[in-house]
Amino acid sequence: FHATFSRSPQHERLLIQVVNSTAHVLQGEVTPMREIKVVANSKNLSLTSAKILWPKEVKLECRRRGDEWEIPLPDIGIYTVVGIDLANEQE
Repeated sequence: FHATFSRSPQHERLLIQVVNSTAHVLQGEVTPMREIKVVANSKNLSLTSAKILWPKEVKLECRRRGDEWEIPLPDIGIYTVVGIDLANEQE
C-alpha cells in the first residue's frame, strides 16, 4: 500500500490517504488490506480522535501504548482517507 500525509494549515487535523496498490498487480482485482494500523510517536503528536472520512465515516479507536499512539484501521479496499484530530498545541 501507499500512504500520503498532510496537515491542515491550522494544524488541527492530520489527513492520511491510503491506497491499496494490489489492484495494479492483480489487473483490477482488489485484495482488501487487513490489520493495518497507524502508529505515531506521542511526543510528536497529541491527538484527540480519529476517524475514517472516506469512503464511509467511521470513528476509530485511539490506543496509547507507552510513547506511541496506535490506531487500528478496518479492512481497506482500494482507497481510504483517515482524519486524525489534533489537540491544540498551545494548551
